Amino acid sequence: MKSKNLIAGLMLTAAMFSVAGISGDVSPKLQAFADKLGQAQTFSAKYTIQQVGGASSDYSVSFAKPNQLRIESAESITVADGSTIFVFDKGKNTYFKKKQDEKGLMTLFSAQEFSLWKPFFNPAAVKNYSASKDAGTKEKKGKVLNVVNVTADPKGESTITLLIDSENVLQQAVMASKSSAGEETLVMMVNESSTQADASLFAFTPPANAQEVQYSSHTPGVFTTDFWAALEQAKAEGKMLMVDFMASWCGPCKMMDAEVFHSDKFKEVTKDFILVKVDVDVQTDVAKKYGITAMPTVKFIRGDGSVAHEFVGYGGPEQVYSEISTAKGKK
Repeated sequence: MKSKNLIAGLMLTAAMFSVAGISGDVSPKLQAFADKLGQAQTFSAKYTIQQVGGASSDYSVSFAKPNQLRIESAESITVADGSTIFVFDKGKNTYFKKKQDEKGLMTLFSAQEFSLWKPFFNPAAVKNYSASKDAGTKEKKGKVLNVVNVTADPKGESTITLLIDSENVLQQAVMASKSSAGEETLVMMVNESSTQADASLFAFTPPANAQEVQYSSHTPGVFTTDFWAALEQAKAEGKMLMVDFMASWCGPCKMMDAEVFHSDKFKEVTKDFILVKVDVDVQTDVAKKYGITAMPTVKFIRGDGSVAHEFVGYGGPEQVYSEISTAKGKK
């Protein structure tokens, strides 16, 4: 989901979020929600995410254990059938496929739009939040809903307020993020959900006249999540990786993604880089190898694995473009 640009801060205040020790006590209501998702064999939901003061987007998700999913938005359809991940671009009428593994599946939940469904495959995911607590009830549309306040990061710059019904089903989530670059609030409204999902949803059939394109770690402006494959390609082609070490709960990470990574300028200035996103809660081996202790951290890595340049924190688009320019001089 593309959010409208926020006013960039004049000064850089690095968003220092510790990778270790993120976990805090999990509220009973949040754990009950996670357990219900985790115990289901199949699940489906349709929901809308509205940016406060901005546009809205519709999503639908379907999951089946042990390792199948379908995610659909206005722009794309992603299907994981257990052995292969297919990604269909509706606008271009093209699709690519790549081999599926456990980390690749979980990385699909890194985006804020999907992160709350992660407990279906991993109920312990809620322990990655810094803290959560039950906060009473709220009446909405004739229903009494349980309120859960979640502090997603140690500095309290990313928070989530969940409204969960008496059957432990999520009805609404308000996700707020702030950094030196500004503030953003997203409201997620669940229109329908069920512990049923048709098996046919997890078999990908290309739409009429759709063209298959080769999956590549190096598509200008597009991030891959396969760090090791990208590193091999960088070595073979003499290119450099730009690696965004992020987390689904990191507010400044989301801001940098929304304000910078979707822009035409970013696509142009990074056309010679291979772009990689590493969710530190999923790809723990990569995060450990490069000593990540704060998010966002962006590292520019050569094909031999050495780090040419790096920066920590987000201080607005121009700061990022300046860092990219510096990295280009260190190839």
